[in-house]
Amino acid sequence: MSDKEVKMPYKVTHLAGRCRTGNDLVGQITHAINGDVAICGKKPNGKSSGWSVWEDNELTCPKCLLKIKRLEAK
Repeated sequence: MSDKEVKMPYKVTHLAGRCRTGNDLVGQITHAINGDVAICGKKPNGKSSGWSVWEDNELTCPKCLLKIKRLEAK
């Protein structure tokens, strides 16, 4: 592996539990998580039941996407 290749193991998933807002029907934001914290810094809080055990197909968090792109560009 060269210095340019950055391999960061992460899982794409969403927060389980209640919706982001009281009437949110547009779906969930999926994050890239490494351990218990998302790459963007998002953590489970009192409104969620933690990270879902199911993996999602697409990463939708703009902050996670930006950080992954920056790491891959190095």
